[in-house]
Amino acid sequence: MDKIEPTIKVLHLIDSGGLYGAEKMLLTLCSEQIKQGLQPTILSCGTVNEKPKAIELEAERLGIPCKAWRMKAGLNVKGMREIWEWVHEQGFTHLHSHGYKFNILLALTKKCADEVKLVTTVHGYVAPKLFSKMWLYEVLDRVALRNFERIILVSNAMEKIPAIQKQAAKTQVVFNGLPVRYEQEQLRGQEEVLRDKFDLLGLAVGRLSPEKGFDVLVLALAALYKKRPDLKEKFGIIVYGEGGQRLELERLIYDNGLSENVFLAGYVNNAGSLMSHFDVLLMPSLTEGLPITLLEAVRSKLPVVASNVGAISTVLGENYRYLVEPGKIESLEDVLGLFLLQQDEIKQQTNASWEVFKKTFSSKVMAAAYLDQYMSILKDKGSV
Repeated sequence: MDKIEPTIKVLHLIDSGGLYGAEKMLLTLCSEQIKQGLQPTILSCGTVNEKPKAIELEAERLGIPCKAWRMKAGLNVKGMREIWEWVHEQGFTHLHSHGYKFNILLALTKKCADEVKLVTTVHGYVAPKLFSKMWLYEVLDRVALRNFERIILVSNAMEKIPAIQKQAAKTQVVFNGLPVRYEQEQLRGQEEVLRDKFDLLGLAVGRLSPEKGFDVLVLALAALYKKRPDLKEKFGIIVYGEGGQRLELERLIYDNGLSENVFLAGYVNNAGSLMSHFDVLLMPSLTEGLPITLLEAVRSKLPVVASNVGAISTVLGENYRYLVEPGKIESLEDVLGLFLLQQDEIKQQTNASWEVFKKTFSSKVMAAAYLDQYMSILKDKGSV
């Protein structure tokens, strides 16, 4: 793509809890925007005296401008007004929010925007418990969407959300993307031991939280081994991620006799570069947008067993045989058994998904789509 004049100066706002899908997507987008000739900056928000975050360290490594902003936790309107002062000093033309916190704060302080255009990417919702803190934040987030000039969704399935439908005129789907080329790294420690131990090794990646469905995965694996005990010596799983569900999952693994088969390896920031060492990606999520981990697997030609939620079937294909019903232990058990018995077929379907990835889910395609949206906002406002 030819470079454009750097008339678009965009500030990406995020309060990050690690280096997961939304963070990887944002870093990839900024890298492509620099190549386009835009001037992107990441504002990474944290609490007072918080140490550098993973996204800040990775941005520095990649040469992406990043402002580490520290303020009191919560919906800090005063802190947001201070951010607005800095925004105007720096001359940003677009503010691009990635998450409910800044969606809400930008809505509460929209009078500060002046001519700055507001964009948000809705990466997905987590289906929290009714009347929980997260439930309240999601309610506020959906109300806040009306204040944005453009609402970007990462999957077509999200267009069915009632709050999204009310904003249909300014909503656009832009699929997440990744560079086609990537680095590969080696397994170390216990992960390398498990690779040598099992004929087939599964990978799961994500926060240890209920919406990722890892408890369903453990129970499905236990049910499969009960019917096919011979598979227990052949198949194991490594889970990369941390979160509040760790103790519950550890107990579930122990109670089902899976301590030798399921290893909670903790958080890593390079799961995508390790995928060549695995035989299948397991994604039993209850809800998703368009998972970066899924795209990393397809890019690596790693077979996938996943819940049929969000844009997962868009990537893998509606006729992909290894999709499961979300939250259904029996469905996941059956498909896991199918995978373990039909290696050749799943590899053929994986190769077909790779061809789709190159055409639709590359980082260049994603960045071009975002640029179109930035420019269209300016045209709508008569600025171009």
